[in-house]
Amino acid sequence: MKSSRSFLIGLSVLLLLVTINQVVYATSETFPLSPATPIIRNVELEKNDRLVGSFTIKNLQTWKNAWGDTVSLIVSVTITDPKGQAIFSFTKTNGDSFDYTAFYSGVYKFRFSLGIGYYPPEGIEYPQATLNYNVINPSQSEPSTSGNLPDSMFPILIGGIVSVVIAIALVAYYAMSKRG
Repeated sequence: MKSSRSFLIGLSVLLLLVTINQVVYATSETFPLSPATPIIRNVELEKNDRLVGSFTIKNLQTWKNAWGDTVSLIVSVTITDPKGQAIFSFTKTNGDSFDYTAFYSGVYKFRFSLGIGYYPPEGIEYPQATLNYNVINPSQSEPSTSGNLPDSMFPILIGGIVSVVIAIALVAYYAMSKRG
C-alpha cells in the first residue's frame, strides 16, 4: 500500500511540474540549415507589438581540420526590422532568446546563415534550427475580463488547475482506500 501511495504522490507532482513548466508558442518551426542558402522567415508586426521567443540549433558538429584544430560550422542568426536594420544578431550560436517591441509596422525578418570557415569532411550532417515565437499585441496587455493574462497563459493555467484536481482526487482516493 505504501508503494502505491508513493507512486500516486509522485505522479501528481510530476503532472503539476510538467504542466507549470510548459511554454506555449504561437509559432514553432524546425528546418534544416545549409551553407548554400540562408533561411529567411518573416513575421508581420504592428508598431508596439512585442516579439518574444527563442531559437535552438541542433546537430552542430565539430571535426579536426588538416592542422589538427577542432572546427565547426558557424551559425549566425539576425533579426531585422522593416527598414533592414539589425535589431538582434547572434553569431557562433547554439541558440538564444529574444524579446523586442516593434518601433515600426511591417515585415521583420529572421535570417539563419550557416557559414563554413572550413569545408566539412564528407558525411558531416548540417544542423537544424528550431524557431519559436509569440507576437503579443499591446491590447493583450490591457486589463481584460481574464484578469490581465495573455492568451498564451491559458493552457498553462488550465493544465495547472487540472493537475491540482487530479492531485486532490488521488489524495482522496488514497484516504478512502486506507479507511476501507
